[in-house]
Amino acid sequence: MLKRPIYELLPYFYLAGGFVCIANFEFGWGQLFAILLFLLGADIWIMRSNSRRQDKVLKRRVQDRLKPFWLYEVMPFLLVCISGVVISTSGSNYLSWAMVLPVGYAFWRIEQRVEYRQHGWVQLTDAQLS
Repeated sequence: MLKRPIYELLPYFYLAGGFVCIANFEFGWGQLFAILLFLLGADIWIMRSNSRRQDKVLKRRVQDRLKPFWLYEVMPFLLVCISGVVISTSGSNYLSWAMVLPVGYAFWRIEQRVEYRQHGWVQLTDAQLS
């Protein structure tokens, strides 16, 4: 069994490893498996987030009902994944630097979701960390 801090960080390791591989591999099998690793990390994060959310269903905003739920959940992760593919396939440094904007927006949206959903797992006690 994995210790809790390691278990909690696994989706982030999958996401970071997948993004680094997406951005560094040329298009081919390696990049396809990197995209798969990234999307599986995103799926794990989404499933954990939905099972741990403590906000009330009735308080959810109208904006959430305008898009299909799966598209709403995966949108920030798709932005990061597409940005990684653009970075790896473009030969332009300017285009690579321009991808900072969608990645920054995606991280901002993910941070908003964590804050809004009031995840109960954020507060770890000292006993849980050891």
